[in-house]
Amino acid sequence: MRCDIQLLDSEDKPWFVGERELPSEYMLKLAADRLPMLRDKGAEFAQGAIPVFGADLVKVVKAGSSEDDIDKAVIQLALAAVTVESFLGVNDAVLLKRNFSFAVYENGAVKIDHTDI
Repeated sequence: MRCDIQLLDSEDKPWFVGERELPSEYMLKLAADRLPMLRDKGAEFAQGAIPVFGADLVKVVKAGSSEDDIDKAVIQLALAAVTVESFLGVNDAVLLKRNFSFAVYENGAVKIDHTDI
């Protein structure tokens, strides 16, 4: 599972671009652990987590944080997306082959595209 990230300025131009390889099996395990909470709170809550983690990533990068801290923030954003997709019924076999592309806008919106390998 790969994650491509673009953080965009007010003119929607990237000011940070990165990519990370993520441990697919571990991401699915973490997502499965979070599913009961999401079932209790609902789809709106689940989808609302994505822009929260996107905003957190922006803060971490703008603060000039270490690569480890950036990696942790990327993992949280990707995990939110994986968890939501799992919640919405995408099965693990598909998620294992999914690569995500995130564009985080200055207003906090997050656009997610994905490709299946």
